[in-house]
Amino acid sequence: MISRVFSASAAVRWRAAQTRLSCSAPTGEEKPRPSMLRHLTSKIKATGPITVAEYMREALTNPVTGYYVRNDMLGPDGDFITSPEISQIFGELLGVWTLSEWMAAGRPKRLQLVELGPGKGSLAGDVLRVFSQLRSVVGGASVSLHLVEVSPVLSRLQAQNLTGSRNREADGEDQLVYRRGETAAGVPVSWYRRLEDVPSGLDQLRQVRAVHQQLRAAAEVPADLGGGQQGHEELRGEGGAADAAGVLEGL
Repeated sequence: MISRVFSASAAVRWRAAQTRLSCSAPTGEEKPRPSMLRHLTSKIKATGPITVAEYMREALTNPVTGYYVRNDMLGPDGDFITSPEISQIFGELLGVWTLSEWMAAGRPKRLQLVELGPGKGSLAGDVLRVFSQLRSVVGGASVSLHLVEVSPVLSRLQAQNLTGSRNREADGEDQLVYRRGETAAGVPVSWYRRLEDVPSGLDQLRQVRAVHQQLRAAAEVPADLGGGQQGHEELRGEGGAADAAGVLEGL
């Protein structure tokens, strides 16, 4: 599985200590609160404290004010840049490594590539380029690409870069696969909003889900409204310490 999410070692100890989330703004007339802060404040007042996972999901993927939904954050003119946007070498090396692992696994007939947060699609494009160049190695294996992307803007950009005009959106909003396409080399590409929606025939994906579920059960760190000082209203996260190393070692 290809992912920009790097897994921590099972020996690493993670503790959910008291956390103060950096989302505060003056409530006075001189400067209105950001719309996201207003949204989170209203949500917490209405339903009570929310988990950090829910806080991050709202901040990043809210359909109106989410960071990934309303911003073009990648590239020289954006907020950050990633290795695939600088050079194709990183992606091509991953492509060679993926083929090596696939061969070591006995060359299964189905080869499913999964990327979480594909950015502009550059990494996936570089990997698939290696597959095309080493077509004789891949042989008759059925290769497919599965992208987990919550941003409509980025998913359209990925579709353009990977499939050109050979893609279409699903008819309904409730479809697990909300976009489908095909590369010039004939590799089918599917887009999902959640990792849980990706076909579950992948052992590594099941392990990722198990870690996520067990860590979530190990410790919940809610975000609540703090008292604030000098006209400020703060979102504050407080939770007890939790050791996740034992959870990881038990998988």
